[in-house]
Amino acid sequence: IKNREDTLKLRTVVVQLSSRWRSGMRMVGYAPHTYQGRGAAVAFHGAVTHGTMRWKNPQGKAVWKVAFFFLN
Repeated sequence: IKNREDTLKLRTVVVQLSSRWRSGMRMVGYAPHTYQGRGAAVAFHGAVTHGTMRWKNPQGKAVWKVAFFFLN
């Protein structure tokens, strides 16, 4: 991405890979998204400020996710 105009064309999809543990994503100006387990996903405009919500799972296990970026 070279400039702000490219950022406005970007779409982001984040998919949870972990099966048992829940996690969350916060996007500025929107309600938090809760991943319910493996395969749960959220898609949003690439210019949105976002971040993973801190989430405690029962055994302190890591939650794995993968992000895909699409440029129109």
